[in-house]
Amino acid sequence: MQSAKVALSDGRTLAYAEYGDPTGYPLIWCHGNPGSRREADLLEPTLLQRLGVRAIVPDRPGIGLSTWRAHRKLTDWTTDLAVLTAALKIERFALLGLSGGAPYALATARAMPHRIIRAGIVSGIGPLDVLDAAARRERAAGYFMMARRAYWGVYAIGWLMQRGLRQPDKLMAQVLEGLPPVDQAVLSDPRTRQSFLNLLHEAFRQGPRGLAWDATLIARPWGFSLREIKLPVNFWHGDADRNAPLAMGGYLAEQLANSYLHILPGEGHFSVAVRHMPAILQTLIGAEEAL
Repeated sequence: MQSAKVALSDGRTLAYAEYGDPTGYPLIWCHGNPGSRREADLLEPTLLQRLGVRAIVPDRPGIGLSTWRAHRKLTDWTTDLAVLTAALKIERFALLGLSGGAPYALATARAMPHRIIRAGIVSGIGPLDVLDAAARRERAAGYFMMARRAYWGVYAIGWLMQRGLRQPDKLMAQVLEGLPPVDQAVLSDPRTRQSFLNLLHEAFRQGPRGLAWDATLIARPWGFSLREIKLPVNFWHGDADRNAPLAMGGYLAEQLANSYLHILPGEGHFSVAVRHMPAILQTLIGAEEAL
């Protein structure tokens, strides 16, 4: 993993990490919340190199090393990505949105379909209104429900999470509580556990402000209609996901004019990305078509 920054026209900087093959198939990766440019550390270390993928994972404003931007809108993200891809001389690319990165990836699919070769959403967060009462009581849903109601409420949750990083064993025990067994098993693996803690440390580098506003944008109306997206989009979702229940992935796929929903039986929120990313990446780079 290598980190770098690009300068934006308003004086901000956008930080990003590059993984895999520097000359490989370009993939723009929209990270989750809480998440950061280090999210691809969750993958098996040689996977991207073996598949010939050049993954670029940018920090969103106020997260990691990217400059805070007051009053930003979710749809502003596409302007930042346009500058990043121009700086890297990438004309066309595959697009991936993981968890809370889903609305940002979908906004990009809407804004620049001519530049995206293939798009995929993994365990995507969708509108909260599609959840039933039981799902809304889950911890992850409560995080975004708070974000929809009050920015300062989710800021406080982030502050507590950042403090929790001082006691990683206790924090991980809290994270694992309530997750399905498959996600508990994935996050209990020593390497994956450490990668998860590393991406959280980076996510909170500037404190909870950036993540709190980011969660607020995810939880509230996104500023565009999903039906405007004509680009084909693949969705991968586990039917045991408690962080982003399958109802979210189903709703997102139903709203798009050209989508395909891959339901993964018995898989949770984290397990899909960690255990199924080889097949997901092969689809996004078109490797399946060459078989």
